[in-house]
Order: sequence, then C-alpha cells, then structure tokens
Amino acid sequence: MTAGTSQYAVELRGLRKEFGSLVAVEDLDLNIGHNEFVSLLGPSGCGKTTTLRMVAALVTPTAGAVYINGRLMNDVPPYARNCGMVFQNYALFPHLKAWDNVAYGLKVRKGIPKDEIARRVETTFDMVRMTGWESHYPKQLSGGQQQRVALARALIIEPSVLLLDEPLSNLDAKLRAEMRIEIRTLVKSLGITTIFVTHDQEESMVMADRIVVMNQGRVEQIGTAESIYERPETVFVATFVGTTNLFHDAELAGSAGNGRYAVTTNDGLRLEGMRKAGQGAPTGTVVLSIRPERIDIARSDQADASWDSYSPYNLTGKVAFKEYIGPVIRYRVTVGNADRVILVTAP
Repeated sequence: MTAGTSQYAVELRGLRKEFGSLVAVEDLDLNIGHNEFVSLLGPSGCGKTTTLRMVAALVTPTAGAVYINGRLMNDVPPYARNCGMVFQNYALFPHLKAWDNVAYGLKVRKGIPKDEIARRVETTFDMVRMTGWESHYPKQLSGGQQQRVALARALIIEPSVLLLDEPLSNLDAKLRAEMRIEIRTLVKSLGITTIFVTHDQEESMVMADRIVVMNQGRVEQIGTAESIYERPETVFVATFVGTTNLFHDAELAGSAGNGRYAVTTNDGLRLEGMRKAGQGAPTGTVVLSIRPERIDIARSDQADASWDSYSPYNLTGKVAFKEYIGPVIRYRVTVGNADRVILVTAP
C-alpha cells in the first residue's frame, strides 16, 4: 500500500455531525498514522459509527474536514476515497456467489483485465482462508465464513483505509476471540491503516494500537489499552473500560509522596490514590477509582501483621456475594459504616 506524502493516513479536524437538534459527533479532532490500528470505543449512540461513516462518505459532516493521505475528502464521493468497509451485517449480495461478492469491487472499476481480477480473487480467498468456498452463496456460509468473505471484498481493492463497523458482533464468543487476532494480524501484515468501531472493550484492548473512547458524541480519552485502563482520565472511562470501585466526594487527607494522596471517603474509609496523568495537585473533593484486581482479600482470622506493613489501607468487610467466573473469582464485599459494596477479583 502507498502511504502517501502526509504525516498521517487519516486526519479528522473539527468533525461535527448534527441530526436536527441532536449532536451525534461534537468537534472531533483525531490523527491516525500510517498502518495504525485505531478503535473507536463507546456505548450505543456515542457517535462512533457516525464518525466512521463520515470517513467513508456515507454521512456528510455538518462541519469539519476529513483528510486521507493529506487530501481533503469532503467533496469526494465514497467510490473515489479508496476505503474498504466491512459492515456489521456483512452486507453481502445474497444473489451472488462468494467469488462474485469478492470480485465486485474490481469489476466495477474500468480497465482491470479479467485474468487480473481472477488472480486477485484467488489470492484474496487464500489470504482470508476461504479457498474452496468460492462457489457458495452467502446463505450457505456460516457467520464466520461470511465475515471472511466481507473482509476479502474490502481488502481486494487494496484500500488506503480499512473501516470495520462492529464486524464481530454477530459471532459467538469463541469465534469472535479467534477472528480478532486474525484480523489484526492480517491488516498489520498488509500495512493497512484501520479504523475499527466496537462497543466491546476487550476487542479494542486486544486489537487496537490506540483506543478512542467516545461518549455522547465527544472524545473522553485517547491512548493505548494500558494507559486507558490503568490511568483513566474521566469517571466515564474508568467505569466503561473494565470494572472499578468508585468513591465519590472523597476528601483529601494529605500527600503520601510520589504523586500519591491519602483520601477519606464520605463514609469514613481511609484510602490512597494517585492523581490522573497531566493533572496538578488535586484540591477539595475528588473521585477515587480502584480496580477490583488491585485489592487483595483474606479471611480476617488469616490476616497477619505482614498485611499492615504491606499496606496501611486495610479494610474489614463481609462477603455478600461470590461469583465464580473461571480463571478468577469476583467477590462483592460490604465494608465501612454504610452499605458500601467493593468488588474484589482474585485468582
């Protein structure tokens, strides 16, 4: 794939979309590098699919600009943007065999010889591991096979940008886990810039180089999976990406050194936290987020003096509910003077 002369493969500048009084996407700025795999992550209605469709020219922006390889695309129609797209429902032509579905994008382009089309179709079927299924109609294929055919149809045109709109949502959990690795490995090997829309946090964390967390049309945070999970910048990110324990209206009780602060919750618990990245010293009341796996658990009659030296923030509680979920066990523990429930995840 030709990277072009621009520093970025895709640039979104002040991108905005209004549907009447509804602002679906609000002044979004995003730069995506060549061969970068970026995920737009968020709940239904957050604006992620609308953003993807504006890149594909399937939705016209109310304001802002879309650049691909440094070229302004606002007035460029979908067929001239050289974007390959895989839809959530695959959108295969039911009356065409798998071979013709994949070949369609090349057939509508003028000047490509038939033998060249046949060669590229054969190569692409092999690439997505669908050799031998060329003569089958979509209804004769499983969900995973249809997904591969849809991916092959998008890849055969050698797109500058690959757009994936929740293509794994219709697959069962095991196949979804397999396909996310296959897709990432394939597009990375081909050097294709990819934008992937999903509401599944695990898919984003496994597949993407960077994650764009969206909420109500706005970007909440952009970063790697590790930075977003370990250092969420907003309450929404902390609760949407993974599970967490939130302590609202906690009062600062002084500095604990190394960027850490002692806090007292509104129900009397004393805990310790670190300020979010890029933030100065916090003042007043704060919100504290603690991931369940950051909490150790032991029976009160088994905890010894080493616990006090390990951490000064020990809590006593009662297990209210135990969830066995295979590799880990999740406990719901009632602690403090009120009916506060803390999630704890342990092996």
